[in-house]
Amino acid sequence: MIAGTSVIAKSLSPPFVIAILRDTEVAKQLANFEYRPLDEMVSLAPSQNGFLGVETTRDEGGQWLTVSYWQDITTCNTWRQVCARQIVEVFPGTSLESLCRVNVAH
Repeated sequence: MIAGTSVIAKSLSPPFVIAILRDTEVAKQLANFEYRPLDEMVSLAPSQNGFLGVETTRDEGGQWLTVSYWQDITTCNTWRQVCARQIVEVFPGTSLESLCRVNVAH
């Protein structure tokens, strides 16, 4: 995945939390929108307590993914809650879970 290529992770001292974000198939169907759900999540991250940085890369299959870095699981979860509320406002009739896959690693 991103091991060995992450500039931010190399500069951080553990412990920290990583949130890996990917579009779901539903989000990909919204491709006609200029603004993607992941864009909304990334734009909210820097204003949240505990945010350490963000990177975008491709996985082994060539799909884009976004990696955000957090001070701890609490700050990461708080950001996810903020994102969940905002996604519903920006993309009515959807949910965070329907548009974004979020995997968290400690």
